[in-house]
Amino acid sequence: MEFDTIITNARIITASEVYPYLCSIGITSGKISAIASTLQPSQSTQVIDAEGAYVTPGGIDSHVHLHQDNASSGDKWLSGSRSALAGGNTTILAFATQEHKDESLFPVIDEYHSRARNQSYIDYGFHLILTKPTPHILNNELPKLASEGGITSVKLYMTYPGKRLHDGQMLDIMMTTRSLGMTTMIHAENADMIDLVTQRLLAHNKTTPYYHALARPAIAESEATHRAIALATLTSTPILLVHMSTPVALSHARKAQSKSLLPIHAETCPHYLYLTSQQLASTTNIHQDPETSHVHEEHDEWAGAKHICAPPLRHSEDDLQAVWDSLNNGTITVISSDHAPTRYDDIVSGKQKAVEAARLKGDGSKPTFAATPNGLPGIETRLPVLFHAATSDKVPAARRISLEKFVAVTSTNAARLYGFGDRKGVLAPGYDADVVIWYPQGDSKGRTVIRNAMLHHAIDYTPFEGHEVENWPRRVLLRGKVVWDRDVELRDGHGKGLLGGAGDGQWLSRRKGEVLVGRSGGGWEVEGMGSGEREAWGLAIGNTPLIRLSALSAQTKCTILGKAEFQNPGGSVKDRAALYVVKDAEDRGLLKPGGTVVEGTAGNTGIGLAHVCRSRGYKLVIYMPNTQSQGKIDLLRLLGAEVYPVPAVAWENSENYNWQAKRHAERVAKEDPEKGAVWTNQFDNTANRRAHVETTGPEIWAQTGGKIDAFTCATGTGGTLAGVTRSLKDLSQNRVKSFLADPPGSVLHSYIQSGGTLKERTGSSITEGIGQGRVTDNLAQEVSELDGSVHVPDEESIFQVYRCLDEEGLYLGASSALNVAAAKQVAEKLGEGSTVVTVLCDGAYRYADRLFSEKWLNEKGLRGAIPERLAKYIVLP
Repeated sequence: MEFDTIITNARIITASEVYPYLCSIGITSGKISAIASTLQPSQSTQVIDAEGAYVTPGGIDSHVHLHQDNASSGDKWLSGSRSALAGGNTTILAFATQEHKDESLFPVIDEYHSRARNQSYIDYGFHLILTKPTPHILNNELPKLASEGGITSVKLYMTYPGKRLHDGQMLDIMMTTRSLGMTTMIHAENADMIDLVTQRLLAHNKTTPYYHALARPAIAESEATHRAIALATLTSTPILLVHMSTPVALSHARKAQSKSLLPIHAETCPHYLYLTSQQLASTTNIHQDPETSHVHEEHDEWAGAKHICAPPLRHSEDDLQAVWDSLNNGTITVISSDHAPTRYDDIVSGKQKAVEAARLKGDGSKPTFAATPNGLPGIETRLPVLFHAATSDKVPAARRISLEKFVAVTSTNAARLYGFGDRKGVLAPGYDADVVIWYPQGDSKGRTVIRNAMLHHAIDYTPFEGHEVENWPRRVLLRGKVVWDRDVELRDGHGKGLLGGAGDGQWLSRRKGEVLVGRSGGGWEVEGMGSGEREAWGLAIGNTPLIRLSALSAQTKCTILGKAEFQNPGGSVKDRAALYVVKDAEDRGLLKPGGTVVEGTAGNTGIGLAHVCRSRGYKLVIYMPNTQSQGKIDLLRLLGAEVYPVPAVAWENSENYNWQAKRHAERVAKEDPEKGAVWTNQFDNTANRRAHVETTGPEIWAQTGGKIDAFTCATGTGGTLAGVTRSLKDLSQNRVKSFLADPPGSVLHSYIQSGGTLKERTGSSITEGIGQGRVTDNLAQEVSELDGSVHVPDEESIFQVYRCLDEEGLYLGASSALNVAAAKQVAEKLGEGSTVVTVLCDGAYRYADRLFSEKWLNEKGLRGAIPERLAKYIVLP
């Protein structure tokens, strides 16, 4: 294959994983055409050495205001898009505003197209701000814009004169956008509350910028958020609550997502993660001389007005932490800049407007916050300040978010939510080659103190003046073309690193977006959001209860909790992985309707896959060791799967059930390329791990309210342990400990205890589907994050099967019982008062013919592990 460009030595980050090895990215005709450990260039290939640095998808800033009629002194498309590019963005979504005078949307859209055309350095699209939703617009014009105009999102305001909609208008719009599959964005603040408080403050001569934060209280946002969710619930409309800033409002969104399973998305901005209302009280202007780089300060009573925005900056570190927590627990779907700047020195429509108005009165009146336009610049600083939070080891920023979360909320999720996830937001073959290459970690050229003089917007300040970040985008590629090179910028001077031009940006016509949270989370579509239909089976996966093991908790004087995964529709924790690996195959184009899924599985993953495949119209073929219970085999066949029990041999043996499954899939794919076939490869397909990063871990964190000290579970594929570990480490900022539970016959306990030495696997265990002879790809990314491991003999596992039945009222399989035994060990290790969570991965239904059989217990030498007080449960011969 011929490549136009190859990026070598790249450490790729996606929304689901950090590649564990350096690789090369091949680019052909503006698209990523290959990703491999090495790629061969031709004589004409441009080779870019990433030098081992992180490489991420181009940033997508999905909420920016450029050349709007209500922000005439701010950035226009030329300055705004070049600033976005210099900050690592390759796509922006701005707004086209319908004014009350506009009876038709088409002239509005035409006008905004004329403003952006040939003026953008990067790709762009529009959201539509609706202020006058007439029946003609809703019934005739919106459908045409969505189907032909490439605009599939609208924004509604619950505040601001001239934009504010009443509830009835919002309901009318929601009914329409739902039917069209348009994304509905909502600015949620209670206008009447704000008006009342503002009038009272001004009446008492409270006019300085700081009082802006008091005039728009948190309750105004939380009430409007609650109301917007209620309207969305009534109309079954997926919504996005923009620029969220308060703990209570975010809790409303979280409850709607996790308890009511509603498709309520949330957005926030960097200023709500880093800045407080104290910025509004500032009386200091900071300037850097571009020639000498000298930084000087000057007194200015109105300087705090630079930080006036809506919603306002909140008051405390606790407010900031609540937003970070909501980001990490999955409440927040995207982070935008809400770049809505006016110049500070502009006396007509900028931040000095209020000062000039007071001066012109000539009566000694004071300028007021109420006469000052809202909005902050941030289009260029968004990615660097967030990347800092994902990579810096400095307090307090140390790993505030994971690298995967950084990519998800700054790029991938926005592309999916707004209807272009098939083209952008992912580093994979077939996608636009929109790429950010950062500096290698620790490279001093990446370390930057943010100064407004270095930025490329047309604004005379930045709210992040003086903030230090560890890295900055070194190079940016837009559809394969290098359009930003910071090395050139540092060498040749300001603006010289902009290698692209205003004509590089292309209009982005969008399709219907995806729902990413709630009942339709993980890409499942609801009516009006795409061509698919909701599958009841898929909707029921996850959000399983967390059960307190009362007797064991009392015995250890700790709190021991079990995640009741046996309540998933397929009866086990493996339902989560099954759904994700099939969806991953669909997303990669490997499966078409009627295609074949092939997997090697010890049972439960196969059962989950059987349900998924039946609901989605795929054929399922299962290879499994012939040591598995007949009950599992019978159930798989009942669910329509072809099942091939084969001799149990080591992974290295070519006749291992996994390799047989792989060969079967390859044969079918060749025989029927039209429908396709895929070996889902649960052991090394990291979509398995992603299922638990995105669902199980955040659920545990939410259900415990963050009051968890440790997690433990056994591992077969490694997906559950690795995914939950990653999630809880991120959510707790590495406070929560994680321990592997390992049965006899597995080598992972000794691997961890020895510091990384793999021994030959010997022996076996009664626990089906867990234990391992190698470090799988799912586990490899997190094995170094584990805080230890515990070994659980079969005698302890079988004892816990019987004890849990007798004392906890839980009918558990042996692997669940092993996890309970491990949780007990971990709790005793941590000491009284600790909280330990484990996974109750399945029930005993599929194993009863063994676990409660006198003959089987004697054959395994386990009869002596059952105390006489529990022998009454041995009910089978």
